Amino acid sequence: MRHHWIVALVVLGSAVGVYAAQSKSSAGADGLPMAVGDTITVIYNPGQDRECRVEEIRATFVRCQGQRSTETWINMAQAAGFTKPSAR
Repeated sequence: MRHHWIVALVVLGSAVGVYAAQSKSSAGADGLPMAVGDTITVIYNPGQDRECRVEEIRATFVRCQGQRSTETWINMAQAAGFTKPSAR
């Protein structure tokens, strides 16, 4: 009889864990100091900057809509840094 309760608790705990993991990943920024709609300049190397408008954030990846009409995902962990224009 005890085994049935243990199995039920393990299943319930797993379901709660999966729900918590999904809600965290869909929350957005995951620690990146930018938000959807921000315009940023991604810095790779001197002279290799890229300006884009943030459309979506997933972990360290940012989906940008830049000057080109195609969407591009950028891994911010591989970039040397980024800048945001100051709010005036």
